[in-house]
Amino acid sequence: MRLRTLNPNLANAFDQADDAGAVLFDQVFWYSIDLLDEGSKALVDAQPQLSDLRQRNFPDLADYKDLPDQLDEIYFDAEDDGDDDKARTHFKIARVAAAILARAEESYSEAAYEVLMSCDDPEKAAQDSLKFI
Repeated sequence: MRLRTLNPNLANAFDQADDAGAVLFDQVFWYSIDLLDEGSKALVDAQPQLSDLRQRNFPDLADYKDLPDQLDEIYFDAEDDGDDDKARTHFKIARVAAAILARAEESYSEAAYEVLMSCDDPEKAAQDSLKFI
């Protein structure tokens, strides 16, 4: 479980959450979304597949399972081109999309890890997320 590398206590909370894992993830997700910088929020708004996030609803990405990979590809290309801002922003949004897909699969710990990686300081965001336990 990759979440354990960010915060073992949060990982343990997901291990013990059972049916409450979705509720805990949702709180961690929206907290992390609120932490996104303006450039990342603008990119979320520009992605039609993620438009439901504006109303704080989870989009159905069933038809867009390749969205995280597409965004990661843009991230890798931007990184290769030395465009650090574009790379960082696409990395963050790819993590958001991956989190939504993991949530749909009820992999709440993995989903939490992904969305926390969209934060500028994932370890601090994970630590702060303990308030939701």
